[in-house]
Amino acid sequence: NDVKKQELQKKLGELSSRGLRVIAVAYRETDEEQIRDHKDIVHDLVFVGFIALKDPLREEARETLRLAYEAGLKVVLATGDHRLTAKAVFEELGLSVKEDEILNGDEIDEMNESEFSEATTRIKIYARVEPQHKLRIVRAFQNQGEVVAMTGDGVNDSLALKQADIGIALGSGTDVAKEVSDLVLL
Repeated sequence: NDVKKQELQKKLGELSSRGLRVIAVAYRETDEEQIRDHKDIVHDLVFVGFIALKDPLREEARETLRLAYEAGLKVVLATGDHRLTAKAVFEELGLSVKEDEILNGDEIDEMNESEFSEATTRIKIYARVEPQHKLRIVRAFQNQGEVVAMTGDGVNDSLALKQADIGIALGSGTDVAKEVSDLVLL
C-alpha cells in the first residue's frame, strides 16, 4: 500500500544518505516452465527487505583529492549510484555539495546540448548515470575547451575512458576498461 511504500522510500533514503549501496530483495513463486524471459516473472513480487552494502573509501582518497584541488583540477563524480549515496561519498571525501549541484541521468536525458553545457559549469555529482551519460559528460567538458581525465574500472566506463583526453583505468578493473585507457593505476 502507499503508506508502506512511503516508509520503504524513507528507509531507502536513510540508507543511501549514509553512503550505502542498497539492493531491494523480493520473490515470487513460479513454475519454471513459465519462465521464458525475466520480464515474465518480475511482477507481483513479495518484498523481503533491503541489503545495504558499504564500499569503503581508500585511505589515500582524501589526500589525492586535496592535491587535485590544489593543482587547480575540477573534480566531478559520475556514478550509477543513487544521488544520496553519491552525495554521502562526496562528503566523506571532505567535499561539499549542495542539492542543486547533483544531476540524475534521467535529468540529463531531458536537456538539450546548450542546457547540458551550462549545467556542467555547476554540477559536481552526476548520479544514476549510464555509459552514454558518462560519454556525454566528457564530451561536454571537451567542447568547453577543457582537458578531461577520467578514472573508471568497468565496462560501463569504457566509452568515456576512450573519449577522455586521459583515460585512467583502475588496476582492479575490467580488461575492457584497461584496454581503452591511456594509463592503468596499479
